[in-house]
Amino acid sequence: MSNAKLRKTKPFKQEFSGAKRPIFARSRGECEIRWNGRRLPLCAGNGREFHHRLPLTHPEANNPRYIAYACHSCHLILHNTAVNHLAHRQGWLLDWADPAQLWTSDLMEAVMADRDQPRVSRRQLGLPQIADVA
Repeated sequence: MSNAKLRKTKPFKQEFSGAKRPIFARSRGECEIRWNGRRLPLCAGNGREFHHRLPLTHPEANNPRYIAYACHSCHLILHNTAVNHLAHRQGWLLDWADPAQLWTSDLMEAVMADRDQPRVSRRQLGLPQIADVA
């Protein structure tokens, strides 16, 4: 079954609906995506979307442990094919066979500790500056 069809099934909707409240409470409405423990330069700060770390067809996909609250920019970056391998390495995307990789306490502690920290610059991340790209 395709992801689009799966999201429309009643059991999936019910599970996902039940997972949203604890995720929102955990995130306090803020984007939870961090890269090497820091916010991304394009992060809007406030979450708007739910990011499933596991494939939607996985039985644990709607477990709040495997879902992060993300702003639109960070969510797009995670699913961008150019950085997909990095998102896997950071633990934001898991393969079907990765259920042993839980939402580790290290990852969660980094998210919690970073909430009030300033955003990281493109230079600090080792990315080209906007002027360099143009």
